Amino acid sequence: MKIGIPRALYFFKYGKIWEEFFKEAGFDVIISPPTNRQILERGVALSVDELCIPLKVFYGHCYWLQKRCDFVFIPRYISLIKKTFTCPKLLVLPDTARFTIPDLPILTLSFKKSDEPGIIQFFLMKCVIWKKNGYLNLRKKTFNPIKMHRLFKKLLQVEKEKTFKEPSFSPTSFLEPSIMVIGHPYNLEDSFVNHNLFKMLEELGVKVVTSRQIPARTIQKELDGLPFIYWSEEREIAGSAYFGLKNSSIDGIILVSSFGCGPDSLIAEQIVQDARQFKKPVMQLFLDENTSKINIETRLEAFVDMIRKKERKR
Repeated sequence: MKIGIPRALYFFKYGKIWEEFFKEAGFDVIISPPTNRQILERGVALSVDELCIPLKVFYGHCYWLQKRCDFVFIPRYISLIKKTFTCPKLLVLPDTARFTIPDLPILTLSFKKSDEPGIIQFFLMKCVIWKKNGYLNLRKKTFNPIKMHRLFKKLLQVEKEKTFKEPSFSPTSFLEPSIMVIGHPYNLEDSFVNHNLFKMLEELGVKVVTSRQIPARTIQKELDGLPFIYWSEEREIAGSAYFGLKNSSIDGIILVSSFGCGPDSLIAEQIVQDARQFKKPVMQLFLDENTSKINIETRLEAFVDMIRKKERKR
């Protein structure tokens, strides 16, 4: 049996766990290719105009997988932390995908208050597979909900145990601007959507730090001093941003957001306002299907030049 995984949205955060889980559970895994013009155009054609570009890209990836696998895995992330929620459009992702692409065979798991699904979710997954493949598959070891739950929990724990060190700054690094780039993984790691943002910064000769390099304990320490944030994913963005604002080795911050993202717009506005008291430059970079590479290059060059001029005046 082949399980398709769209290379979009939460794939950039949990994709390795999903891939290893299905492989070790005995499935063949197909991952859609990196985003390209055809995938984007198909996603735009399937979507309403109001959707953000990550969702449009997601539907394009689902369409690519539609006839290449038995099921397309679309998890339902309701919340990752107690008393928080993910973006409303992601809460209903399996449902909207089903309406957007009616013949799409969907396999899902629901995540609520944790990044680990409950055992009942694996039982429901088993029922979906049974419905399509027949009663005999129920007896196979592969479809044991208890063992599948244990396997997922084990893989998740291994990923969490990976240690991250706070960015270090050598004496020579102070000769070049250090810029923190913050945003959702699907905006930062999809090079087609962001037009190779990090390559542009590298060519401009800056040292880049991302939120993925900041340890969870450091992010939580920053969040403890802020009003409670009810959006699960925005907590990492806010904690990383305030770490960057307070760190004297960070010369500027780039906030990368999708045009039309409600949660991002609320958090980003607060970060921009607070940046004034730290006297630290912050640039907001919005992405959509009409964003051009020239536009991003021009803005990055101006931002880096401003930081360099500011450093010379010190």
